[in-house]
This record gives sequence, structure tokens and C-alpha cells, in this order.
Amino acid sequence: SREVVHEATQLAKMGVKELNLVAQDTTAYGSDLPRSPRLAALLKKLCQVKDISWVRLLYAHPAHVTDELVGVIAQEEKICNYVDLPIQHISSRILKKMGRQVSASQVKELIQKMRDAIPELVMRTSIIVGFPGERDKDFQELLEFLKRVRFERLGAFAYSREGGTPAYDFSDQVPEKTKKVRLKAVYQLQKEIVASHQAEMMGKVLPVLLERELDEPARFFARSAAHAPEVDGGIYLTAPGHRPGDFVTARITEVRGYDLGASLAQQPISRG
Repeated sequence: SREVVHEATQLAKMGVKELNLVAQDTTAYGSDLPRSPRLAALLKKLCQVKDISWVRLLYAHPAHVTDELVGVIAQEEKICNYVDLPIQHISSRILKKMGRQVSASQVKELIQKMRDAIPELVMRTSIIVGFPGERDKDFQELLEFLKRVRFERLGAFAYSREGGTPAYDFSDQVPEKTKKVRLKAVYQLQKEIVASHQAEMMGKVLPVLLERELDEPARFFARSAAHAPEVDGGIYLTAPGHRPGDFVTARITEVRGYDLGASLAQQPISRG
């Protein structure tokens, strides 16, 4: 962890304000290192780096999220109340075929635990439809689950056969047409869920990080703690006298699909 903290310190000296921890499975951090340092301990150390305001956790495998990790996310002010938890599916039989090492009940319990422990948690997930053996019953189970849980952010993909993977040789491949129909149904549902979440943002006042200036003078694209870079959209606002890298307090005034419009607010800035 010493090398990671050193790199974070150097980035902070260069003006970086936000750290995003990204790996195929960030929660596996330390499993291949001497004395097996844990992700929770690393996060605590990163929160001590001066001038870093936000620390964001991406790609947390549901099978490896510990109570300690949930507690650190909830307690540390610098850690964004945002978790990318790729569940892939919710049918236990499909999860088993995928080799996900976690059951549907465990996924549901974890999500509830995180929602209860972390205030105003924003969750991103990814799912795969059309995995070999996915029956209509499995897909409907997934769709009903998404309706109940209402993930704020979601990426959906149709299963694609890849040579060299166990699933490539499974005999119960799902027809391409069926995959497309199922993917479309997920997109339509998530569009409605996002519209509802976006409407709930109207009038809220929150700290945002100005990411880049647009062609129009003093016009910026910004992100809140609820927006991961590149994948979640963001917030458009006019902020005279500011520059990229500044934090400002914004009041949400407009919904623009997956983006939001805002105006400057006068409340003191809180970066947590």
C-alpha cells in the first residue's frame, strides 16, 4: 500500500482532487501481496492524503465486500458514497453457471446492508442478459429485481461468446434475437428508473467538482460525488471566476436526460 499512497500523494501535489480505485476486482486488493493488506486499510490511508477531496471505489465484487469495507465507506468523509457493485445477474442458477461465488440471497443482503449503512448511497452495477441457459423465468426474476432495487446507475450487456471461456462450449446458448429483446427491456426499465432519480435531484444543493470548461465562457461540465468519470454523465453550470479543479456549491435546476443543469449556490462548500 505504500506505493499506492505515494502515488496518490504525488498526484495531489500536481493538483488532482479525486482518486478512483479501479481494477477487475478492487476488493481482491492485497490477496497477492505479503501480509495481505486489505482494501479497507488502504482506503483509510488514502483519506489521509492532503488535498485529495474524493476517493471513489469502482468494481467491487459482491462476493468480497466485507463489513469492514462497508464501515470504512460509511465513516470516512472523503470516500464518495458511491459503489460500483457489478452483480451480473440475480438468478442463483445463472450466478452459479457464471462462477460468481455468490448467491442471489447474498447479493440482496449485501445491497440492503450497504443501503442501510451508507447515507444516500449511489450504486452502479452491470448485468449480462442472454447468458447460456438463461430462461424466461431467470430473466423475469432479474427484471423484477431491478424494479425493486432501482440502481441509480446501470450498464447492461448481451452475452457474447468468447473463445477459451467455459461458457463458450455451453450447449444452451440463447438466440441472438432473444438477447436483443431482453436487453431492450432492461434499457427501457432503467430509462424510467433514471428519469425518476433525476427528477428527485431537482432543487438539491451539493458540492461539485468543475471538470472542464466548455466553449462558452465560464460554462463548465462538472461532477458530483454521485458521478463517476466518463460513465455517469454530469452537471452543466456557469461559474464565473472559477477554473477546472475548483469545487463549487451547485443547486440543481434542470434535468437533461442523464445529465443535470445547475446554478451556483451560496452555501459553504463541503467536499464530502
